[in-house]
Amino acid sequence: MKMSRVIVGCGLVACVLSLSGCIVSIKSEESSIGPTYDGNSNAKVKLSYSERETLPQVNTTADLPTVRSRYGEALSKLGPTTTLEEFKGLFPNATFAERREMGPAKMDAYSVRVEEKFRYRDESYGYMARDEKWFYFRDGAFVKWSGPNQWPEGAGDAK
Repeated sequence: MKMSRVIVGCGLVACVLSLSGCIVSIKSEESSIGPTYDGNSNAKVKLSYSERETLPQVNTTADLPTVRSRYGEALSKLGPTTTLEEFKGLFPNATFAERREMGPAKMDAYSVRVEEKFRYRDESYGYMARDEKWFYFRDGAFVKWSGPNQWPEGAGDAK
């Protein structure tokens, strides 16, 4: 009888937490690089007093800064006629990532990263949010953007 009360009690606690919007997706896990956090590999960082007052505070992982949220306007300007020079104007912090050869054509990838400290709810320590997207160009013309190393079909091997 006592065991069934414990099981029912645990079930009720789980229901209450899920209904109240409790976030369980950001949880600590120890790894070789220290504490990391689900979904975005956010590393726990110590904050100064001024950072605790000024850093953006997030309540869910959906609020984390991403390439899409930071560069939304620039992303909307990319199209099949976008040249590499135009891309560099829209994303001045982009860095060359890799080149692949496809017969006589060359495909280049450029990386755009967002790294930003943030506070989760009202905690006195922070986390480092990281996001990276690669932008692919065939002979200087935009092809697509996606995650790192998600080359377009037929991109061949790295050179």
